[in-house]
Amino acid sequence: MTALLLLLAMPLALAAGFSAQRGGICAVRAIEEVVTLGRWSRFLSFLECALWVLAILLVLHAAGIVELPAVAAWQPGVHTLAGGALFGIGAVINGACLLGSAVALAGGRVSYLALLPAVGLGGLAGSALGSPAAQVGTPGMLASGAHVAAPAAMAAALFIAWRLASVRRRCPSLRCVGDVLRGTRWPPALAMAVIALVNTPLLLTVEAWPYGAVLADLARGGSGARLLTGVLLALALLGGAALAARTAGSFRYRGPEARQIARSLVGGALMGAGAALVPGGNTSLVLEGLPLLAPHALIAYPAMVAAMAAGVAVRHRLSGGTWRGRAAQAASLSPRMPATIRPMQASRRASAGSPKSRMPSSAVPTVPTPVQTA
Repeated sequence: MTALLLLLAMPLALAAGFSAQRGGICAVRAIEEVVTLGRWSRFLSFLECALWVLAILLVLHAAGIVELPAVAAWQPGVHTLAGGALFGIGAVINGACLLGSAVALAGGRVSYLALLPAVGLGGLAGSALGSPAAQVGTPGMLASGAHVAAPAAMAAALFIAWRLASVRRRCPSLRCVGDVLRGTRWPPALAMAVIALVNTPLLLTVEAWPYGAVLADLARGGSGARLLTGVLLALALLGGAALAARTAGSFRYRGPEARQIARSLVGGALMGAGAALVPGGNTSLVLEGLPLLAPHALIAYPAMVAAMAAGVAVRHRLSGGTWRGRAAQAASLSPRMPATIRPMQASRRASAGSPKSRMPSSAVPTVPTPVQTA
């Protein structure tokens, strides 16, 4: 990769990090909201991101601007399911996926630095178990013929039409769109759409992208220009997330925490081993594997999501349900009234003249009976 391309790519990686922080993007957080709160918007934004990348690639390919990117099509098998499950369990233990960990680190939580060596060591262990066979130079099922490309293009077109119509309903003017973009919190769908937009040129020009590829290269003992490019883009992504945290006023430095460091070491090792078996983490699967309809991504990603959901459900059950209450309160924008106040409020309403309530007889004023004196 030339120096000029690298200079052009770094602002794109910075924009990806900025958007991730603004949207609070994290796969584990998305699954937590589904399992404990029944909210699907954050999780569906990941699938929307893959659809955006697919749509952009198909439009550029149809216009004759680019060819579909050639990637390594890994042979799926039992190792694919096992790798996806390992990565999902590790992410739950760590408390965040790779992208979510980067956002947390950029927000001041330095304990997540422990994830980096853990993922590398886990990747070495996973590679020692045996690497899946790869057929390099194939762009996945997306380019296997019109019987796949045509339905994919139709699905992408319907998605774009639906998403643009929903945006128009919610934000009918450019001023409204500007207000949302200037806000410190973006809807997850908007953040993932921006990430998809900046990801596409990176996917077409940079081999060491997304930043999880850097950890994979380190685990395999990689070096040279590819590794340097990946490191610089990863630093740009972290810089973008840190800039977003600073400008939003959400940056809070938190020193090393023994509990989180232990979680990141254990969880990171499992994530690294799983990513080596798939191969790929949740970020690379969403930004590259799923849009190109790579067979291993179509198998590994559901296994990853299922493992995350199972891990979150177990953690919720072990916490006795109190964890759900904390999650619900954190997700709410309005303060929750303590339960001890609600009965008092209800009694006041009843005594204030509800048509179906009766005032106690002891409280009904009576007219004194006149006394006969004559």
